[in-house]
Parts: sequence; structure tokens; C-alpha cells
Amino acid sequence: MAEECRAALAVLATLPAAATTLVRIADRLTDTVRAGGVLYFCGNGGIAADARHVAAEFVGRFLQERAARCYRAHDEHVDSDGD
Repeated sequence: MAEECRAALAVLATLPAAATTLVRIADRLTDTVRAGGVLYFCGNGGIAADARHVAAEFVGRFLQERAARCYRAHDEHVDSDGD
């Protein structure tokens, strides 16, 4: 457990250096959504589940209704074909 905590703290320590990049990414996402653009989230295997989760966060109702589309491959085929 101590090793996992040290690893997590090491990752957190890198965030200030990445702040400018993270802000640029957030600005680009915001500009795209405000302009009526489309965001695509992709992944394979477990990351595909993460991509679906992040997409759901973007289309969930917060201050306004948003249209949602989900394009999905059969994950099990993508995983096994890639292996």
C-alpha cells in the first residue's frame, strides 16, 4: 500500500508542469462544444469503458440538454483480433 501511495504522489507532483497543457485541452474542448462540434472518445478494452464513461459525462444533463450519440464496436472482437 505504501508503494501505491508513493506512486500516486509522484503522479500528482507532475500536475503543475502539465497545467498549461491541461488548460489548453479544456479550452479546445469547450470551444468545440460551444461551436456545436462533435467530441469523439475512443478506446480498446478497459479504456473503451473509460471512453464511454467520459462521453457520458459530457452528454449528461447539467445546465442544458445535449444530444448524445454512441458509436460502439463489439469490444470483444476488437480485443481478441488485436491480440
